[in-house]
Amino acid sequence: MASGSSGSSVDMDPDVALRLFEEGATLVLLGVPQGTGLGIDCKSWQVGPRFRGVKMIPPGLHFLHYNSVNSPSCGGESGPKTGLFLSLKPREILLAKWDPKEEDLDFSASKNEEEVSRIRANLKELDPYLGPYPYELMRKWVSLTDRLSEEVANNLQPLSGRICAFSDVIPETEYRHTKDRAEQPRNDTACQSMREGLDRLPRMKLREGTELRFSVIPKKTYPPGATPAEKCLLS
Repeated sequence: MASGSSGSSVDMDPDVALRLFEEGATLVLLGVPQGTGLGIDCKSWQVGPRFRGVKMIPPGLHFLHYNSVNSPSCGGESGPKTGLFLSLKPREILLAKWDPKEEDLDFSASKNEEEVSRIRANLKELDPYLGPYPYELMRKWVSLTDRLSEEVANNLQPLSGRICAFSDVIPETEYRHTKDRAEQPRNDTACQSMREGLDRLPRMKLREGTELRFSVIPKKTYPPGATPAEKCLLS
């Protein structure tokens, strides 16, 4: 990892560090391009050339987030940040590989028990390439999530398994045929008003499975047929 966005490193007793290394969870993230923005919980970094993952992660619920970055020769623009909740167990090894086509992490390798076992057996050799969990910000993360359970996080997380900083939208109508496109407002003349400009924009909708699944809050807190006294009591 390279530069961090917040916090500072913590001097840790070597025995404590060894115990955390042995008992904490490990994220092994292979093939992540140099310069990619990547973080866990309240800390973020830019990936360096030696990066292979994050070690010494305390068990529990964590949020892994990342965004692709173009090379400096291509402008260096950053893509939208994407993230997902992870519930990690003591000594767990979670393996993911970077998919350059999707610009995303593919966690399917974690299902390969043989590959995960091989990484576990060579974890000490991998250690120099793993960044330590930012313990200096652990108290802040716990204060933000102490009421958030794994079940609630899974229920809120999109069915796609990813939370994106920008909504993933698609046109309401695909306009596959020339006739469909011909019926749409023309965009080759100047707009006479803001309303006209807005009307020319294609109607968009969220891609199915990418929306956050917030709980539905009922407008009425009382059952049908409740008396006025019951309504006051339950409101």
